Amino acid sequence: MAIIITIVLQKGMQSGLQQMIASPIFCVFLIQNIKKHPQKLLDTLATVFIMNLSLNIVITRIAFVPNSHIIFLGHVQMVSQYGLAALVVSVLYYMTYKDKKIKMCGLVLLTVFTMLTTDADSAVFSALIIIIGFIVYKFKLYRVFFFKTEIYMFGMIAMNIAIVYLTAVNRTIIPGLDFSGRRFVWQDALLNIKAHPIFGYGIDGILLHTFWTEWSGGGFNYAHNQILQNLLDGGVMLTISFWIMIFAFIKPAKKIPEVKYRVFVNSSIIALLFVMIFDSTTLYSYMYVVLTIIHAVPFLRTEKSIKEKCGRIEFLQERKR
Repeated sequence: MAIIITIVLQKGMQSGLQQMIASPIFCVFLIQNIKKHPQKLLDTLATVFIMNLSLNIVITRIAFVPNSHIIFLGHVQMVSQYGLAALVVSVLYYMTYKDKKIKMCGLVLLTVFTMLTTDADSAVFSALIIIIGFIVYKFKLYRVFFFKTEIYMFGMIAMNIAIVYLTAVNRTIIPGLDFSGRRFVWQDALLNIKAHPIFGYGIDGILLHTFWTEWSGGGFNYAHNQILQNLLDGGVMLTISFWIMIFAFIKPAKKIPEVKYRVFVNSSIIALLFVMIFDSTTLYSYMYVVLTIIHAVPFLRTEKSIKEKCGRIEFLQERKR
């Protein structure tokens, strides 16, 4: 849908090829390989995350200016997504295979440290949500995250809309809401969306302007909110398509009978949807890592159950012999 709208409105695809082509192809690659080689894929992803996070801690402090918006991993706005993907990989690997505990715990510590020490509010908030999820799991407060996954999805969408409304539209209810200047970004985004609500502008089809971009004479195509980003990129049509896609990814979660895996999936989707309130996740590929893993959890549990049953059968047959 994004490709069609962009080609029709812009008479081609001049930019945004990563989010229109590269990221979806990467997602297909993950879906195929997580079913063929789930343990190997998760372990490989964990290794990549460890290497990048370790380099980020060292190189950022040497080569980049403190409190800058740019770090070794890229722009600080993607750290929440990157960290969430790393945590989802490490936690699921250890839950499923009970292997490489030191490696996975090390990745968790690296990730939480990076998220809490990066100058990005969304990264800190996301880390706190993950910590809350761990507390819920540790103290077996399962009822908090044990409802149907769709309930959390629609609840987070409602929260997203409410926060944007209270911050950028009706400021009389809670006057102090700003979220690190996002109010100005959201207000300009809403003005542009109002002008082209059905099909938007296509990927990278418009630049947003705030008072600080006037000083530099430029603009940016980053709405700092996924719903607003969808509306800018493709209007109501792309927004509906995007959330149908999200629903398709999380729908298999209802097949998960185990409490701990249901808690894992629900806390992961809540964290991802929370990130979407303050960041535009479609500009990076990390959203697809999280969604693919969430989608694959029922398959991984089925595969493990089959292996466990086969192992018990072989054990009983060996005892009979």
